[in-house]
Amino acid sequence: MQKIEKSTVFITSSKKSSFYIETFLYISRRITVIDFIMKKIFILACILLGIQFQSVSQITWDGGGSTNNWSEAANWSGNTLPITSDNVIFDNTSTKNCIMNGVISVNDITIANNYSGIISSSSGSRLIRGSLTIGGGTFSCTTGNLTIRKNFTLSGGTFLNNGGTVILEVDNSLATVITGAPTFNILRLEDVGSGELFFNFGTSTVSTLYLDNSSDGATWSFSGNIAVQNELNILGASSAIPTTNTSIITLNGAGPITVNGAALAGDMLLNDIVINTSGDVIFVDNINLSGNWTGTQGTLTAGTSTVNMYGTSATISGTAAAFDNLTLQSGALVTFPASEQVSLTGSFDCTGATANFPTTTTLGLNGTTAQNIIGNGFTIGGIHTYSNSGGRTITFSAPVTILDFLDVDGTSMTIATGTNLTLNSSNALTARLGPLGSGSSITGNVTVETMVPGGTTGWALLGPRGLDGQTIAGWDTYVSSGGTTGLPMTCTLCANHPSVIGTGTAAFVSVQGWNEPGGSYTELIATDPLTPGVGIWAYVGDGFLTTNPLKLINTGTLKTGLVSIPLTAGGPQSGFNLVANPYPSPISWNLVMSNVNNIFNVNDAIYAFDANSGAYTQFVAGFGTPGAPSGIDDVIAGGQGFYIEAPGGGSIEFEESHKVTSNTSSNPLIRGASTASIGQTFRLKIVGINDHDEAGFRIHGNATADFDKKYDAKKIFQSPGYVGYPGAYSKYTTISSKDDNGFDYSIQSLPPLTNALNIPLLARVSTTGSYTISAFDFQDFAMCVGLIDKLDNSYHDLRLSPYVFTISDTTSTPRFELVLCKDESLNAVGISEATESNSIFITQDALGAYVKTVFEKNTKATISVFNIIGQKLMKDVTVEGMVTNTALPIELHNQVVIIKVTTDKETVTKKIVLH
Repeated sequence: MQKIEKSTVFITSSKKSSFYIETFLYISRRITVIDFIMKKIFILACILLGIQFQSVSQITWDGGGSTNNWSEAANWSGNTLPITSDNVIFDNTSTKNCIMNGVISVNDITIANNYSGIISSSSGSRLIRGSLTIGGGTFSCTTGNLTIRKNFTLSGGTFLNNGGTVILEVDNSLATVITGAPTFNILRLEDVGSGELFFNFGTSTVSTLYLDNSSDGATWSFSGNIAVQNELNILGASSAIPTTNTSIITLNGAGPITVNGAALAGDMLLNDIVINTSGDVIFVDNINLSGNWTGTQGTLTAGTSTVNMYGTSATISGTAAAFDNLTLQSGALVTFPASEQVSLTGSFDCTGATANFPTTTTLGLNGTTAQNIIGNGFTIGGIHTYSNSGGRTITFSAPVTILDFLDVDGTSMTIATGTNLTLNSSNALTARLGPLGSGSSITGNVTVETMVPGGTTGWALLGPRGLDGQTIAGWDTYVSSGGTTGLPMTCTLCANHPSVIGTGTAAFVSVQGWNEPGGSYTELIATDPLTPGVGIWAYVGDGFLTTNPLKLINTGTLKTGLVSIPLTAGGPQSGFNLVANPYPSPISWNLVMSNVNNIFNVNDAIYAFDANSGAYTQFVAGFGTPGAPSGIDDVIAGGQGFYIEAPGGGSIEFEESHKVTSNTSSNPLIRGASTASIGQTFRLKIVGINDHDEAGFRIHGNATADFDKKYDAKKIFQSPGYVGYPGAYSKYTTISSKDDNGFDYSIQSLPPLTNALNIPLLARVSTTGSYTISAFDFQDFAMCVGLIDKLDNSYHDLRLSPYVFTISDTTSTPRFELVLCKDESLNAVGISEATESNSIFITQDALGAYVKTVFEKNTKATISVFNIIGQKLMKDVTVEGMVTNTALPIELHNQVVIIKVTTDKETVTKKIVLH
């Protein structure tokens, strides 16, 4: 057998597409009968299938013609124009430029890397039935259409396409690939096959991209990356899921970028979309994704499009993640970006899908017409509705649990919750409803959770957290829920009736109200209402000494708008009323006190009871005791009860504008940083074996020596009783100060000092024993702080160390005096006090103070006497000798003085309290 020359067979069919089969026939010069018969059978089969055979030739541009026109035969090898079946080569045979004029239809075009000319395409039809390979020179396609039926390769040279359209016809016989990084003006992908089509974008860039599936409705599998700078158009329909889809389509540039197309759900699935434009992105029609959505940069212009997501492990990410309508198709699982807001101008539908929202994700609803949340339930950090137009309704048609916030900025907006909204509460976070825009409302029932923190079993001041129409019975669900919700309560008609705890006057009721006119506590029953804005005493605990965190879960209509609570005055407690934050949101006490009505009716101090310390915590003018985070502060949690003082009665008003975002902790004593100028402050603490208490002191330029409603907080000593102690109970360990008018203070504010000041201190204890008083948390307080124990007239510098003492539980009058002086550098604190000397002795007797010296030799000593602010009380006295005894002429009583004795060897100082 002898091999004949290689030949290429071009096979065409009656279908729109053509494809090549290259074969090698090795035929003997002497063809046997069998060979002949087999060849005839093969040819006959091709004829029956409608297949035509054409020989493919290779034609080279040799530039031999008189013009640069493609249509001049003399420019081609063999002086023959390329035809449909020919492969065209541009190489170093000629570097002459070529103008592709007229109608052109060839097989492959290859521009070799050794070609340096320019090939330009004028208007007209250009069909490359095979592939276009650009390795050198310049290929300029600026007008008309260039159609390529196989691959596009840019391995070298230059491709210019700043006008006209490049059409890539994709058949299902093999994958179509763009190789290199070409930039297209308009790129159009058209299906000319059926079944599944595979296309690779390479790393190309395009101004306008058409994905045209309108002919055969094929399934497309995309790979590679393409950047779209102006317009993306999706045409045609196919509901089949592609075998593989790994492409990334990036919308980038200055914008605006428009997405058009008539794709229905399931049509033309793309993989990843990245939005990265400095301008607008306009979604006119729908887009379907099997992969991820990344909004890196860009602004969505609202429309009516829908993004359908099908991925089972898809993600939405980026700071510019925005949609018109977003639908997670059945079976999809989509994870949203943490610490970012995903914006929607339309509806969100996750029917049959899983929406995985991190706890810090926000859903921003900023449409101009009605919006809806549909499908499966989900949990999300926050939802923010924006004021783009008045009168629209946002409907929760799916169960939504909010962990952090629901903000309603829009005016005249309706949030229709049905029964699908839950404001969650946990040990870490409590969801809130932000201020409502003017004319906006929340309709339907909402489930509101309230986490009551664990710790010491005892009394707490509470109120209903923003729900109308509730009763005590709504909190008495601990038994019926198996401990999952509610408080273990004892009251008439409650699950634990008082007779379980005691009988008659000894019966213990764990939920009580406060009657200001009578100065007494009132026993509540299960059917009594829980009124937003009115506080109650609730005994919280699931154990005798300690309690686990307990949760209240209640459902009803939310309390919104202005809430006015009437106040009374004139009872034994001088206008102390028990109120509560009425909203399911923190409020700022500073903002509450900016209300003109409240300024007139209410003193600035607030008071809450802390079971952990068995004492009250109070706050006024930016200063609280105990200090944050252990005590009440400017930010008050939803449902937190607290006392206020209304000397003349009247009312207190709470408004939507009082709500804040400062803190959403679940602790009922919400704390937040205060920006008020609070003055120079410190705190005193008394600590025993079982309990403790604090008092606060402040020097402020606007304070006076008497009670100041804006700066002082009075002391409350009592709470409801305990088992076996009905009525009011006051056997707590407390520390408080008094003024000349007999007022007891938990926070006492004073004007700037001009002289030393002695302030009576009352220490009351729960049991007889040893206690400690200490000074701490000094804020800009550069003054001395001393303590006089009047029991033995001893003086103690609290800046140096705490004072330990023994006290009886029957003590009811001030035993101590707090000593403050103006300038620390001139007072006892600033003087180093020698506790021992073998030569100098400072003491006093019934006649007064004196100094005794015992030296080994004749020694001169100088005696000086100062008051506590460093002023000299007498002229210095000089003594000389070995043994001296000097009485000091100090005409003071019950005062702290500092006596200093100086020699050439030593200095001794001592503080004494003169009898």
